[in-house]
Amino acid sequence: MPNDTSLTPNMIQEIPWSQTVQAIKDSVAFTDFATFRAHLETTLPYNSAYTRVRYTSTILRYFFPNASLDNLLRHIWAVYQDDQILEDLMHYQLLSQESTLAQFVLSRLAPLPPGSVIEKSVLEAFIQEIDPKDRSKMVDRLGKILRRIGFMMRERQKNVVAQLNPAKTSLLILIHHLFAPTPRIVPLAEILTHPFWRYLGFRDEETIRYILHEAGAQELIAGYAIVDQLEQITTRYSLEVWLEQALQL
Repeated sequence: MPNDTSLTPNMIQEIPWSQTVQAIKDSVAFTDFATFRAHLETTLPYNSAYTRVRYTSTILRYFFPNASLDNLLRHIWAVYQDDQILEDLMHYQLLSQESTLAQFVLSRLAPLPPGSVIEKSVLEAFIQEIDPKDRSKMVDRLGKILRRIGFMMRERQKNVVAQLNPAKTSLLILIHHLFAPTPRIVPLAEILTHPFWRYLGFRDEETIRYILHEAGAQELIAGYAIVDQLEQITTRYSLEVWLEQALQL
């Protein structure tokens, strides 16, 4: 779930998205977190040492929040070497850490079909709603971040809702990470009421049901059933096995 910590718009940090993708890939080569941090501070593609240090702090804050290389994103890249899966899980990681972005995605973007225009007034009203001060710079920053991470795009000088195409495997990895690190029964309601699948870019509950039925048919989960009128899944493998065997749907 999004952090409960109240974040005002002036706490939204610019996200160096492509540099973060590369940083996560680079992290696989390191065994010591301090050495990895020093690597970022010296190799991020900015001329200013101050800027490299600042963006290193942003990358580590959002994507290595426990100051450790024992990190799901790092493990995912080491195992799958799949850019789509990596960026899907980066979306989840960022929005689970940054509640302001998460609120906007859930309340303004998720209900709309791809291609819908997001007028600047929508961004302005959102910023005004969560912090009733003059935040014109934060309106621009919010739009820029959402475009950079792929939730919005520019068409004819307008912001529009982007069509994300998350991998089915990304959904299953996070179900195991969040609900069933070891095999267990998971009520479907627990999955559907959690925002993680919307953070990935899935748009409706029926798509989640379809993917879970497909996972059951391919024996990636033990079953999908309705018991006493309650939908539930039973997982077959632990998260550890998913990562060891690089299971995919």
